Amino acid sequence: MRENYDYLLIRAQSDMSPGLGSQLAELRRSVTGSGGTVVGSWLGAGSIGWFDDEAVVLVGWPGRRPDPAGWSAPLDDAAGAEVIAMQATARPASPGVVRTGGVHAHRWLDVEPGHEDEVVDLSAGAWPAFESSFDAHIEGLFRVEDGAGPMLLVTWYASVAEWERSRGVAGPDQGALAEAQDNFRRRRQLTRRRVVRLARPMS
Repeated sequence: MRENYDYLLIRAQSDMSPGLGSQLAELRRSVTGSGGTVVGSWLGAGSIGWFDDEAVVLVGWPGRRPDPAGWSAPLDDAAGAEVIAMQATARPASPGVVRTGGVHAHRWLDVEPGHEDEVVDLSAGAWPAFESSFDAHIEGLFRVEDGAGPMLLVTWYASVAEWERSRGVAGPDQGALAEAQDNFRRRRQLTRRRVVRLARPMS
C-alpha cells in the first residue's frame, strides 16, 4: 500500500511577512505531533512560476491519514489554504525529507483518464538513466487520492542551470538516456497539458 501525502498550498496574509515563517514552524510542530513528516517546504518568493505570497508544504503520513482538523489549525490565519490529498506511486517508498540545496521542480501532469498507471511505468522506467545523466533526483510521483485529478512529479536538481541542461534532447548514440527520453515523449502524449514551477527548498 502506498503512503498518503498532503500537498498544501498556502497564501500568506501579506507579502511573505515574518509571520509566515513562524506559521510554517507551527505547522511543522503540529504535523509532527500528529505522526506526520514535513517532507519539504518551499516559498514562492524568489522562485519561478509562483506568486510571491505563496508557500507550499508537502506532508507525508506513514499509515493512516488523520483528519486535517487535528493538525491544520496553524493554517487558520492564512489568507487562503488548499489541502490536496495524494498518494505516492513508484516513489517515494516512505515519507522522507527531500534534498536541500539546489532547486525542486514541481511538475503537474493532466493525464488522460485511464492512463495513470502507464504514466507511472513510463516514468519509473526512465528515472535510472535520467538520474545517472544529470545531477538530479526524483523525489516522488504522486496521484490525487481519488484518482480523478492531475499527477504531481517532484524532482530535485543541483541548480536551475542543471534543470535547463536536462531539457536537451539526447542523441541516438546516448543509449539509455535516449530510451528514457522516448518514455518521456510517450508520457507527454498521454498528458493533456502540464506545468512546471521551480522553487528552492527551505531548510
